[in-house]
Amino acid sequence: MSSISAPLPPPADTLGEHIARTLKLALPVMFSRAGLLVLAAVDSAMTGHASSTELAYYALAAAPQIFTMLIGIGLLLGTVVLTAQADGAGRTQETGVVWRIALLHAAGYGLLMLGL
Repeated sequence: MSSISAPLPPPADTLGEHIARTLKLALPVMFSRAGLLVLAAVDSAMTGHASSTELAYYALAAAPQIFTMLIGIGLLLGTVVLTAQADGAGRTQETGVVWRIALLHAAGYGLLMLGL
């Protein structure tokens, strides 16, 4: 079974080009993960400033949220891999298909967690 695909992009000539292409794919993921860490740190600092009891309540409330968020990240991690593989193989149309399917999975998981 053969499929017609666009010609492959030329391989990176230098290490710098390879790093630039990798960062182009990785930066959105890196910024979203850093945003989650900063959000948790700021929430903890502001809640701890109020009192230690409030910080304990925050920790009890945040534990299930962090658990479900990590499950969601794990479930959707394949999106990054499949998108990078399609991009590397020169099948840019396939990246959109992977993205749309991942959005459906994320919406379904989000609705499931909303119900809980």
